[in-house]
Amino acid sequence: MSFAEEYDGRYVEFEAYVLSHITYDGGTSHIIDVVSGDYDGIDDLGISEEESVDGSVVRIGDRSWDNDIDESVEEGQNVVVSGKIDASWSGYNKQLYIECLSLKKR
Repeated sequence: MSFAEEYDGRYVEFEAYVLSHITYDGGTSHIIDVVSGDYDGIDDLGISEEESVDGSVVRIGDRSWDNDIDESVEEGQNVVVSGKIDASWSGYNKQLYIECLSLKKR
């Protein structure tokens, strides 16, 4: 939370992999969590507990109208994330939250 508060509103871009991708509301809504770096092919996927992964789990948000999120990403895929840090939603989600402008496979 201290990172989110210090950098609230700043834009970031980083390489990550998809830890989990949950679809609901008939496939129209998505919850995507990523972890920075490359997927090693060994670690468990679909787990969002911080201690289960080497790095911070980041929740990807899609509340803006002008975002470009590839919703076809699957767990374990390497991606590039760009967006704005949102401290208030980080507090709500209890993890770092990025209001995503772009999420693309790499």
